[in-house]
Amino acid sequence: MNPHQQQLPAADPAVLARYESDKRAWDEAIRAYQGPDPLDIWFNFICWLEQHKMLDKEGGFRKILEQCLSNFENYENYKQDVRMVKLWMKFIDMQANPLNLYQFLYKKNVGTQCACFYIGWAHYYDAANAFKQAE
Repeated sequence: MNPHQQQLPAADPAVLARYESDKRAWDEAIRAYQGPDPLDIWFNFICWLEQHKMLDKEGGFRKILEQCLSNFENYENYKQDVRMVKLWMKFIDMQANPLNLYQFLYKKNVGTQCACFYIGWAHYYDAANAFKQAE
């Protein structure tokens, strides 16, 4: 078993069925979306998935998050979008050594105008007891 995955309690079959149905509806909504802000539906879907992690037996949250980041990482209009930065922060939180990712994003000018980016980076240094860098 993956050490990061918790043993899930047996869920009510009706709850699982509703979860799977809702997840399929989100997938379909993403595929069918034709509006001006495709990140919006992805962001809402990922937030929904995060709220339902205990029902995600397949560990699909990370895969979907990675797919979203890959889809939108080169969109200039999303580089400073707080939703995109929050998604990057969720991904960074999953990394064993996030420093390289913070540096990569900084060099690509992703999130450099968003406070949450710098707060996350400072928290990383604080947790690593690298107080000088955190400043």
